[in-house]
Amino acid sequence: MELKFVDLDNTDLRALIDELDDWFVQRYGVEYENYRGRNSIAGVSCAVVAYEGKEPVGCGCWRALDEVTAELKRVYVRAAARRSGVAARIVTALETHAAATGAHRMVLETAGDMPHAIACYRALGYAQITRYGSYVDDETVCCMGKTISDGTMR
Repeated sequence: MELKFVDLDNTDLRALIDELDDWFVQRYGVEYENYRGRNSIAGVSCAVVAYEGKEPVGCGCWRALDEVTAELKRVYVRAAARRSGVAARIVTALETHAAATGAHRMVLETAGDMPHAIACYRALGYAQITRYGSYVDDETVCCMGKTISDGTMR
């Protein structure tokens, strides 16, 4: 598997994000519309696509929330590539990139009814945190965070 850092207009990234949005619509129906704006990749600082050969199998992004906090966004792995370490490699690459730009902490939001996603993030060292930003009053989500740097990478 190969990871490539890509521009936000990359067709493979866009196709994977469209698949992820379609999956959310199938799972949550019209309720997903409340989250579509929160899931925009506008303002994303970095995006990565995972490839098996020439086939894109996963993606992820991060964006800066403030000078020292990055937010993990749009992590997705196609069903056929799940449970093979693709998500871990995507997340690790994004953490490394964010830390190199000065972020000390990575945070994320995932649906509270997605135990496999929560378990994956826990295995990568994330712990549940207080809901933040637009998620503060949303009891359906699980917010998690992790220290990714002690600040010496700047």
